[in-house]
Amino acid sequence: MISTKLNIGGNLYKIRIAKKHTQSALAKAIGINQSNYCDIEGNRTMPTVPTLQKLAEFLEVPLVKLFQEEEEKATNNQNNINNIETLNGNAISGNSTNNFFENAEMKEKLQNSLKEAFASMVATEIEKLTKQA
Repeated sequence: MISTKLNIGGNLYKIRIAKKHTQSALAKAIGINQSNYCDIEGNRTMPTVPTLQKLAEFLEVPLVKLFQEEEEKATNNQNNINNIETLNGNAISGNSTNNFFENAEMKEKLQNSLKEAFASMVATEIEKLTKQA
């Protein structure tokens, strides 16, 4: 099974530290208690969309930034799509994909590509929804 768990908490932590905010100050600013914020940052609970919007606004970052993985990974979306299209093209053309899946490294690459593509799609959709609101 491919993991699609997002690292929103890790992203929040990195941004919060870079902007020199404490958990307590950030939690107070967005109207939740520190314990709840700690659970969000620890990826133990998923924040609501309004909470995500408040976090992004307070931290002065685009909402999509909370969903992105490391910058290097975020720029690899086209490579991820190319990997998926190559596999799909092989399946459609009747080329055997057995060798592809026998190679554990390539299998892991595909899983990571799908995970990153999914995260990017979710972030894009949330960004669209917030612009409509």
